[in-house]
Amino acid sequence: MTFEIEIDTSEAIRASGTGSTDLRGDLDELALPLCDLLDEAGVKFRAGGFGDDQWPVDVRFDLASIIPQLPSVIDSLNSGSDTELDFFEQGIQRLIVITFHGDQAVLKCHSSGKWKPRELQEERSRRDLGDMLIRFVNKLSAAVSLVAPELSIIEPFTTWARL
Repeated sequence: MTFEIEIDTSEAIRASGTGSTDLRGDLDELALPLCDLLDEAGVKFRAGGFGDDQWPVDVRFDLASIIPQLPSVIDSLNSGSDTELDFFEQGIQRLIVITFHGDQAVLKCHSSGKWKPRELQEERSRRDLGDMLIRFVNKLSAAVSLVAPELSIIEPFTTWARL
C-alpha cells in the first residue's frame, strides 16, 4: 500500500462548543487540546503504508503529533526540499523521510519501535503525494470548523480550507 493519511468526519458530530473557546497559542500548543475535541466529536484518523494498510494511530496523540509538522511538509513539497513526517508517539514511532527527484517523491520509512516496514521505500509522483496531503489538510480544516469554529479562521486552517 502507498503511504496515506486520512481524516474521516463521516461519523463526527458538531461540538457543543463547551471548552473550545479556551484554545489559544501556536499550532504546537493547540494540537493536543484540538485533537481531544476532534476525538470526542468522533473524527477518525488513519495512516498506513510501507506494506501495512492500517497503522495503529489515534486522533488524540498521533494526529496531534503530526499537525504541527504539516505546514513545513507542504512547504517542502511545494519547493522540492527534502522533508520528514515524524510519527513519534510511543507505540507508532515511525519517521517518513521524503526526498524529491524532479517530479518524483521517494518516501522511506524508519521505525524505532517493534514494527518494521515490509517495504522500506515507496515512490510516487510529487503531484500524487501533494494531492493526498491537500485532501488531508482540507478535510482536517473541515473537521476543525466542525468542532472548534473559532480556530477555522486562523492559519493554517484558513489556507488549508481553500486548497
